[in-house]
Amino acid sequence: MYKTNIQDRFLNEIKKKLPANNSLAYAIEDTLHVSLDSVYRRIRGTTLINVEEIELLCRRFGVSMDALLSENSDNVLFRQAQTNDNEQESLKLKLAFIVEFMEILAAGKDCYIKYPTLDIPFFHYAQFPELMLFRIYVWHRSINKWEKMTFEKFLETYNSNENTTFFKKIADASKKIQITEIWTLNTLSPLINYLEYYSDLNLFEDNSILASLCGQTLELIEYIRNCTENKCQDFSGKKTPFELYLSSIDFSNSTMLSGYNDIKTVSLMPLPISLMYSDDKKLSNINEESITDLISKSNSINGASEKERLKFFSKLKEKVLKLNN
Repeated sequence: MYKTNIQDRFLNEIKKKLPANNSLAYAIEDTLHVSLDSVYRRIRGTTLINVEEIELLCRRFGVSMDALLSENSDNVLFRQAQTNDNEQESLKLKLAFIVEFMEILAAGKDCYIKYPTLDIPFFHYAQFPELMLFRIYVWHRSINKWEKMTFEKFLETYNSNENTTFFKKIADASKKIQITEIWTLNTLSPLINYLEYYSDLNLFEDNSILASLCGQTLELIEYIRNCTENKCQDFSGKKTPFELYLSSIDFSNSTMLSGYNDIKTVSLMPLPISLMYSDDKKLSNINEESITDLISKSNSINGASEKERLKFFSKLKEKVLKLNN
């Protein structure tokens, strides 16, 4: 028998990535295109997995051999989408990467997200394609990539059926995941500031665009209010827990912790839709402790009185309404 500790751990990591009702053997068979007998020889350890097979399995299931080989290292490895110089293709690759991440998470057992966030989370934006595209556009314009392209022109190019489908898949997956969000009083500010900036400088060619974006922002706020009031999200009749906390502490970074099948993942989004994540155990445990501590010092919006909850969301809506007057 050739089975090594590293091969055992490698196969175990793949198994953790699979939905609860999926067979490890069939998943490997489908990936390597070998017989089930050959698969079972690899699982039992009578056959070693070769380098080419490791690469195929790592790419298919998002397992990092580097992480397995360097468990005692101080280095942390992150995974992100592979992009190219074509802006439209890169956007699709980034969105496809997020869809894959969210759908694998949503299919896992006991899946959850805990998110201290400095901006409206991307999976909420995804329910409103035009609003999501606005957040993407203003970032790229701020670094002079699309300085000469108006938002209306940008919509003509990027508001495609394919991108809309990506957005829907992200939003739908998020509704199957238990979510805990920690906001500050400034979490809505990035979006409000961008809308205000574009409005004040008359950077919208069509005045109806601002009204449409403000309307979608109000819908987004109302959706989060309903989730908070009902303490859950609803997807096709299936309810998943939703919690919202308000922190008096303006935390300096926005790091998302997620988990499923006993796997913990730390995710960063330094740019809109530029997701990168790591399943490094030490980093995940550190972040979990930090988030748990932050929650203990925050006020539950779910648990607040109806009057206080209404007051909180009314203030958010007032900020948006002022822009459209």
